[in-house]
Amino acid sequence: MNSAAVKLFLTLLWLVPGLGFLVHDLITGRPVAVPMGRWQLPLAWICLLLAAFNFVRWWSVRSRVDLRPQLSRRGRREPTGEPDPAFRFDDPPSSEVREP
Repeated sequence: MNSAAVKLFLTLLWLVPGLGFLVHDLITGRPVAVPMGRWQLPLAWICLLLAAFNFVRWWSVRSRVDLRPQLSRRGRREPTGEPDPAFRFDDPPSSEVREP
């Protein structure tokens, strides 16, 4: 399975309960919450935060994949003319070391 597809699936997996908890909170007026010390942290916000996080991860993978063809086209250049015979890279390296 594609990693971008997994990230998008996780986004939807967190978005559905997040919206469900949010609708429940709006209809009943009582939020479903997790106690965190003195505060009550609504589950709707936790789920929506995780959905947003996975959406950003999916978007970053998607935009990186879209840039690859453009970058590879820029890097390739057609050779211009004949190669210079003065540059021979198949010669063995010189063993003498030059002092400055």
